[in-house]
Amino acid sequence: GLFFSPRRTFRAFVRGRRSHSLYDQELQALLRRRVGDVADELGVDHPRAIEPADLPLFLAASLAGLVTGSAMLAVLIPVLPFALVGLNAKRRLTPTAG
Repeated sequence: GLFFSPRRTFRAFVRGRRSHSLYDQELQALLRRRVGDVADELGVDHPRAIEPADLPLFLAASLAGLVTGSAMLAVLIPVLPFALVGLNAKRRLTPTAG
C-alpha cells in the first residue's frame, strides 16, 4: 500500500491511530450487534483530522516496516532454493493414493 497508494495508506494509518480496538470484546456479544453500531463505537467510519505527529509517526512506522521486510527477505531468499528442493523431494517420496 505504501508504494502504490501512499495517500490512502496514510489516511488509514491516521484513522487507525484514533480508533478503538475489538481485542478486549467478547466475540459472541459482538456477533449479536449490528456492524454499523460497532463501527460507530470504534470510531472507524468517521474521517479524522491529521495532527502534526501523524506524519513523523507514519514515516517511522513505514521505515521500520521496510527495514524489517528487507531483513526477512535477506534471510529467506538464500534459504528458498533449499526449501523448494526439500518440498519437491518430499512430494516425490510420498506415495499417492489411487
